[in-house]
Amino acid sequence: MTEYIQDKAKTAYGDWRGTSSADVSMMSNIKSMEELAGIHEDNELIIGIGAGWTASGQLGARPDFRVYVYVADTPEEANMTALLKKYPEGENVPVKEVQLHDITPEQFALAFTQFDVQLRSRFLGDRDLRVIQLGDHPKQD
Repeated sequence: MTEYIQDKAKTAYGDWRGTSSADVSMMSNIKSMEELAGIHEDNELIIGIGAGWTASGQLGARPDFRVYVYVADTPEEANMTALLKKYPEGENVPVKEVQLHDITPEQFALAFTQFDVQLRSRFLGDRDLRVIQLGDHPKQD
């Protein structure tokens, strides 16, 4: 395998670009991302998550949903502080990329209490959006 630096999210044409943010689910009846990824070692820590899907182009066909986690070996028990000390700002962190083959979109969503994705047309560049009106579709009472 050839090592590489993990890139930001991208698609073939990049028609929409943006940011995302998520909070970990604290609900005890929901599987954590570590459980979904089979992470059991005390010194392994998920420090990155990637998810996406590709439509097959066939009408009605289910998209190919993919989830990857990026796992770092920590110098001691799954400790972000120790990891950051070992790899100071500006250094890249070596990780193992693990594809989660049996995860469903619902399991992925439920691993978070909040998940927010904001996408903007690539033609806007760095322009912010100023919301001046609200609407619903279909109209709500």
